[in-house]
Amino acid sequence: MKKSTAIIWGLALVALGVIFGGNALGIFDINIFFKGWWTLFIIIPSVIGLFSDEGKLSSFICILIGVCLLLAAQEVFSYEVAWKVILGLILIGIGVSIVYKSATRKDFGGRRSFVEGILVDDDDDDDDDDDDDDDVEVEVEVKLAAKEDEDKKDESKEKKETKKSK
Repeated sequence: MKKSTAIIWGLALVALGVIFGGNALGIFDINIFFKGWWTLFIIIPSVIGLFSDEGKLSSFICILIGVCLLLAAQEVFSYEVAWKVILGLILIGIGVSIVYKSATRKDFGGRRSFVEGILVDDDDDDDDDDDDDDDVEVEVEVKLAAKEDEDKKDESKEKKETKKSK
C-alpha cells in the first residue's frame, strides 16, 4: 500500500472511531447509518483508488455506480433507473478502456513481446514480424548475446587447458 493511501485509510478509521466514541459518550449525536450508508463501502475505496497509480477509470466508474445506488437508496430515483444507469456506465467504461489501450499501444497490428529471447507475434502470417505479409524479419539480439557469452567461456576454457598442457 502506498504511503498516501495508507494515510487516507488511517484518517478515515480515526474519524470513524471518533464518531463512534463521541456517540457512545454522549458528546455528540452523529448518525452514520442513513438510508444507503452501505454505498459508502463502494464510494470510499473508489475515491481512495483515484489516488493510486493505476485503475483511475475503474475507480471513477465505481464512484458513479456508488452515487447512483446512494441516490436510489435516498429515493431520488428508483432502483430500476439506477440499474439502467449503472449498466450504461459499465458499458461506457469498458468501451473507453478498450479504445484507450488500443490507442496507446506502440503498434496497432500484432502484439510483440520477447520472452527469454523468443519473438512472439499475433498476426496471421508465418513470419516473426507484426505485419500481415510473409517477409521474414529475424531479431536475434538476445540469442546472439547468449552465443557470444558461450564463445567467451569456451575460449577461456581452451586457454586454461593449453596453459596446463604446457
